[in-house]
Amino acid sequence: MGGGATDTSVTAYAAGYVYGGLYNQACYWKNGQITLLPPTPNSNDNSFAYGIWVQGADVYVVGASPLGATLWVNGIPQVIGNPGIQSQAASVTVSGKNVYIAGSQLNTADGPNNLAALWTNGQQTILPTDFVDVGASQVLVNGSDIYLLGGVDNGIGNLGEYAVYWKNNNFVQLTTDTVYSSAGGITVANGDVYIGGTLTHGATTAVYWINCTLVPLPSDSSNPGAGAIALIGSDVYVAGGAPGYRYVFGIFVTGSASTAE
Repeated sequence: MGGGATDTSVTAYAAGYVYGGLYNQACYWKNGQITLLPPTPNSNDNSFAYGIWVQGADVYVVGASPLGATLWVNGIPQVIGNPGIQSQAASVTVSGKNVYIAGSQLNTADGPNNLAALWTNGQQTILPTDFVDVGASQVLVNGSDIYLLGGVDNGIGNLGEYAVYWKNNNFVQLTTDTVYSSAGGITVANGDVYIGGTLTHGATTAVYWINCTLVPLPSDSSNPGAGAIALIGSDVYVAGGAPGYRYVFGIFVTGSASTAE
């Protein structure tokens, strides 16, 4: 990928985990500098970080520990999952004084399947759906509306997964039961819901949806996929990639594809 000058005015954060020799440890990076996150009380086993949000001087990180879905605020861990039930947190958003977290919890009545969950200030809500296996991967707050992005499985394995979202706990399925799809990013502008993702119906195609209307994206690569999505003015930006001799990552700007290796 081509080099260029570094913009020192931008502060970049990323969440993840590192292997410490005995177990994985949740962490985050700020401009490339790592901060290891302490384990939850009475636990020195694996921990993972999957989402991060920065509000002022406060850093919110969410993930999973042996005790379940976990939130770290400025490095202090708090288990938000129900005791004794496997769970994990995938995304966090802070709006005003409220902390919203998306994730999943083991369905104890139908294990090993999962239920999609939203935690609001630590209080859990199970998201409605009739599907067998469900997870929420991203949470977005727009005004008074809360959107959660996720996927569901009809019980026949990965090829039974469908991209879905919830708006204020109302369930929306983006494709029919015969088309495999996944969603990787969501944004809302002027009341319109934009979702980036991937569609598989014979071939695999990078796509995005506007209010559930499908927009295929062009690509010179085979089997492209799309994920994160953003709007700047009237332009729609979708980030994605495609497997090949090397992985090629691309960005689509209002339907035009460009790639970088």
